[in-house]
Amino acid sequence: VVHAQSVDVCSDALPYTIASTVDASGASTYQWLENGQIISNASAPAYVVPSGKAAGQYTYIRQAKSADCSEWQSSNEFVVTVFNCSFSAGTETGATATFVDPRDGKRYKTVVMPDNKTWFAQNLNYTKGLVYNAYSYEANGKQFTSLDNGIPAIGSYWCPPVVGSVASGSEADCHTYGALYTWETAMMLDGKYADETKMSSVWDESWVSNNYFSDGPASASNNANRNNARGGRGICPTGWHVPTAYEWANLLDKVEGNAVFTSQTYGGWFGANAGKRLKSNLVTDPSLGSPNAGSWADHANRGDDSYQFSIIPNNWRLAETAAFIGLSNVSAMLLAATLQSAVANRGYNFSWENASLCYCWYYRSESYNVRCLSDK
Repeated sequence: VVHAQSVDVCSDALPYTIASTVDASGASTYQWLENGQIISNASAPAYVVPSGKAAGQYTYIRQAKSADCSEWQSSNEFVVTVFNCSFSAGTETGATATFVDPRDGKRYKTVVMPDNKTWFAQNLNYTKGLVYNAYSYEANGKQFTSLDNGIPAIGSYWCPPVVGSVASGSEADCHTYGALYTWETAMMLDGKYADETKMSSVWDESWVSNNYFSDGPASASNNANRNNARGGRGICPTGWHVPTAYEWANLLDKVEGNAVFTSQTYGGWFGANAGKRLKSNLVTDPSLGSPNAGSWADHANRGDDSYQFSIIPNNWRLAETAAFIGLSNVSAMLLAATLQSAVANRGYNFSWENASLCYCWYYRSESYNVRCLSDK
């Protein structure tokens, strides 16, 4: 029997030696398998994962045959996850649990919130297969299907600029703030709304387009009646999904301590403390002469990060003017899976000066941040 433990390894820490033990007597011979395939010349008791491995998940098995055994004995399967250690989006969060996205090796901090659900404690920054700052292609390489006003749908993402800039940001800015997505891109739908035949293969097929509308409160019964009590996976990794307005409202109720959010429709600032409790507690240092990236402007309601959810101020992108809004560390915008109408989706606005937060609707053509929620 071979015993080994799964591990996350920073790409800069390679090579990495997998150590394990064998319960066997006498001389033994070994062979290692990666993703079910025998690794050539890997016949030592330990295996060294070499440098240069691409970020991702690798399943290893060590087989051993001792002098008193006639057949190979295999270890338990275990995973070495190589992650991109240069990725840092929102690392100021105090959350300690982590999740590595196997699609690109980016590592996110996670936290169990008062709703007993596990959420990303950082904004998603998945861009593989998407086109940066572009209007001409969908994620699958086809010409995009535009909305009525010509705004791109699935396929493009944006990096919010550094504080004080109105120009498009860089990939480094996505590392700090997470990427910005239109609702179509976040939900992995193409831009032609109300046609379920257009849905991507990664979408939850139990959903159809006419179930996204939710004009009433973000209650469980209201959402269940429309078959969207749980968000579709969308752009999130397998096992995670883009949360609905109800899932957001349920979390906010637990943070607030009453049912203020699930009882509301939309279009106003609600709660007395939920916004303050979920925002990062980092604030601008006036001695630096300018706002600090990823920190809130100093204010009595700037945030105390009671749950290590660590919402940071960010810019979001207006499609009509191509401008980024939310400069100088004043607000953050997070997207919900639930649609308000054919042109608008639900979303949440956290402001530097408010302990409450805005449960509002925003145009689907605009680009916002996403937090992923565990399916479990």
